[in-house]
Amino acid sequence: MIRVNDFFRRRHLFRLNYCLTRTCQCRAKMKKFCLIFFLVSVIHNGSQAQKLRALFLGNSYTEAHNLPNMIRQIALSAGDTLEFEKNTPGGYTLKGHSTNPTSLNLIRKGNWDYVVLQEQSQLPSFPDSQVAVLVYPYARLLDSLIKAHNPCATTLFFMTWGRKNGDAENCPIFPPVCTYEGMDSLLDLRYRIMTQDNAAALSPVGRVWRFLRTQHPTMELYESDGSHPATTGSFAAACTFYSLMFKKNPELLSSIFTLEPETAAIIKSAARTVAFDSLSQWTAHLAVTKAGFDYILEGNDVAFTNLSNKAQQFFWDFGDGTTSTTKEPTHFYNISGTYEVKLTATDTLCLQTDSTTRTLVILPTGLDSSIAGDLEISVSPNPAFHQIWLNLSTDISNIEIVGMGGKCFMNFEIEQPAQQSIVLDIHNIPPGLYLLKAQNKSNKQIMRRLLKL
Repeated sequence: MIRVNDFFRRRHLFRLNYCLTRTCQCRAKMKKFCLIFFLVSVIHNGSQAQKLRALFLGNSYTEAHNLPNMIRQIALSAGDTLEFEKNTPGGYTLKGHSTNPTSLNLIRKGNWDYVVLQEQSQLPSFPDSQVAVLVYPYARLLDSLIKAHNPCATTLFFMTWGRKNGDAENCPIFPPVCTYEGMDSLLDLRYRIMTQDNAAALSPVGRVWRFLRTQHPTMELYESDGSHPATTGSFAAACTFYSLMFKKNPELLSSIFTLEPETAAIIKSAARTVAFDSLSQWTAHLAVTKAGFDYILEGNDVAFTNLSNKAQQFFWDFGDGTTSTTKEPTHFYNISGTYEVKLTATDTLCLQTDSTTRTLVILPTGLDSSIAGDLEISVSPNPAFHQIWLNLSTDISNIEIVGMGGKCFMNFEIEQPAQQSIVLDIHNIPPGLYLLKAQNKSNKQIMRRLLKL
């Protein structure tokens, strides 16, 4: 059994009570100037100020330099507010938090936007058999408690970093942790697994550290123990968390904490590159409200299938002036034409909304008959998977397959107009409903519906 060194159970008491305050006292004649300055500042930051509440459950890695308060301070420099509480006993594990009365009471307190989970610094890099027993079950237990008492909160895992020179104590027992690269890669993998298994988000602090170690090898991220973060390391973590929590570019933060401006700028740039620019990657497993639908078209009648996720309320706009709040409505279009159908889905509990729009083409009555004089065409099989066989009248010279939104997916000339049988390969066309258009040299046209499976 790999051991957790008691050396890493001590709590670091690094606290920097660093306050950033700004005042703008304007006389009456300066009020207009102050208002303009405020508006320009908001526009510069690219988004409105936010107020979030976060709970941090971790150990000395989270406590070092009072990371939660550092996040709060840098957020204030951008006009954002972070209210937080924390429980960070030295050397603590997720298993310890799962039975700790303080941690459990804080979870039950509820109304958190984020609950941050940080495992003991070595455990996730241990062999699979140990991680499966010592780590994963307690990540799952804590996440289930978070969701039970905070149904709208996001569980946010704190991906930590490898030791500066690897885990020397456990190296003889488990060689993959002998180096920083080996240990860090295992931490990365295991935190990704926890994030995916629990439909959570991931704060990739370890990835930001690796980026800085690679691109700026002279920057010291560690304290002298080669494990805990120096101020630079905690600042990198703070910028990463700011990106994930507020979903904003950390380069817009004016705070540099106690760092040199050049050092702070390098760290902010790294957090932007690794965390902010890839937000979709670090939040990919979250269960978010997503609108979606499909439909079956029969003449002027349309039956809609609702494919939305994490939503209880729906609003349909059929594009012809009529609407519906039914989950899966049917609709009749009185007039042929092209319609934009919009579905808005809402999670009424967490007040999340998403919408999606699709284009429907309602064809004129009798379109599938021979509306172009003596032009004839038959399509089989229909619906079809890979190929279709066309039987044509002798003077058809062009075939086109068009989506319901008007996009052309296939267009070709028939070299021998007298040819009456053609095989078309349609396996590259996405599944859906299409129009197959046949035209002769006199520009007479006939259309058929084609359903690609």
